[in-house]
Amino acid sequence: MKQNLSIAGFILFVLLLTQLPECSTESKITALGGKFEIDDQDPEKPITTIYLSSTAVSDSDMRYLKGLPKLTQLNLAVTEVSDEGMANLSKLTTIEKLDLGLSGITDSGLQHVKNFKQLHTLDLNNTQITSQGLSNLSELSQLKNLSLMFTKVDDEGMAHLQNLRNLETLTLQGTNVTYKGIKKLFPLKKLRYVTLNGHLISDAEVKKLGRAMRRVRFVPINRP
Repeated sequence: MKQNLSIAGFILFVLLLTQLPECSTESKITALGGKFEIDDQDPEKPITTIYLSSTAVSDSDMRYLKGLPKLTQLNLAVTEVSDEGMANLSKLTTIEKLDLGLSGITDSGLQHVKNFKQLHTLDLNNTQITSQGLSNLSELSQLKNLSLMFTKVDDEGMAHLQNLRNLETLTLQGTNVTYKGIKKLFPLKKLRYVTLNGHLISDAEVKKLGRAMRRVRFVPINRP
């Protein structure tokens, strides 16, 4: 009899837990040690900016963000967020600035980023991104700033950037991009600043690039 009561009590406890309201996005961000900003001028007071860099945020926590229709900036740098978590963000089409540096994202996760048509700044430094994954960025026509430093990107990946006509800055130090790959960027008339892997591009090649693209400052950087 006592055993049956114990089982019934446990079942009731579980049912009560499932009916508890889920905590709000604001409280979840705060609990994780993150910060957020809201638009006070909007009557709905929507969250527009979220900083979760260097926090313990996980893939499962991303579900708290998927219902933010006016989110424009999201920082997930130095976190464990991976491709699984990115799936929850695919409908956040208002994002303009996204930092995924030193996160767990791979090429698979970038398929969710391709929906961010208003994106102008994207940081993918120190991730497992390869040239194949860059195909997901080819239609981000508003992209101005792209960081790919210390990724697995090589010359083939530069072809996927040829349609980014508004691109202004590109960081490529620590990648496998050579002179051959950089030449694929000649059509980008708004490009102004590019960092290069100094180990793979000679001074003579840097000078050639400078003559071919006089408006661009090419900066070779060597890994210490």
